[in-house]
Amino acid sequence: MTRQRQLLWAVAGFLATLLLCGGAGVAAMRLLARAPAPAYTPDVAGYLTQALQTSQALQTAVSPVASAPAVVSPTPSLTSPTPPASPTARPTPTPRCLAAGFVQDVTVPDGTEMAPGATFTKTWRLINRGTCTWTTGFALAFAGGEQMGAPDRVPLPRVVPPGDMVDVSVTMQAPATPGEYQGFWKLRSDKGTEFGVGDDAAQPVWVLIRVVATPTPTPTATPGATSTATATGAPPTATPTAAGPTATPAPPTATPTPAPPTPTPP
Repeated sequence: MTRQRQLLWAVAGFLATLLLCGGAGVAAMRLLARAPAPAYTPDVAGYLTQALQTSQALQTAVSPVASAPAVVSPTPSLTSPTPPASPTARPTPTPRCLAAGFVQDVTVPDGTEMAPGATFTKTWRLINRGTCTWTTGFALAFAGGEQMGAPDRVPLPRVVPPGDMVDVSVTMQAPATPGEYQGFWKLRSDKGTEFGVGDDAAQPVWVLIRVVATPTPTPTATPGATSTATATGAPPTATPTAAGPTATPAPPTATPTPAPPTPTPP
């Protein structure tokens, strides 16, 4: 508390003391006003000290309980929630003039078993994923692996606009040796540009077969026949065996008819 405020509280305390004293205080003041001035100098500092003490006592009486300091609750900080990470979008492939897509194996799926030297026709179903039309000048051309007697190129059977599908067939012949054989094929434009399937339009389609030896048939015995070996090495002759004795039915026996009785003469 500053010195100025202390003096103000002292004056206020002094006035409050006069009010508490009531009429006696007023009479005393009147007497002091009529009485001659004292010959001595009053102790002003003492009065001020007394008034200050009285003021502090009154302040304590009026406010016996000190007000508790206000508790300021901290303002919670609002943290904005972190938005979930968006899934990474797959980049859209750049449109290509020449691009194909594999749809399905129409014939001869992968791993088909073939007899040695067997002729077969492999058919692929393809789709035009590019922006350019395939004409009949386009072809499916051999690109590597086992060619299996197929021609180098097979022209497309018709015009294929973008987004349309086409079946392309190639006639082949299985090798004579048993084993697994695979051939790769790509499309070729009328200007000689090769392209294929996949996102990069560079992957080939293929044919995959397994050549197996022709199984040997197992001979089946004929029931009810016996074979007789000869010394000359001729093939055995099958002799049919009778299934059992054949019964010959006997002719029916005639029953004699009795003759009529002969009359006796009288």
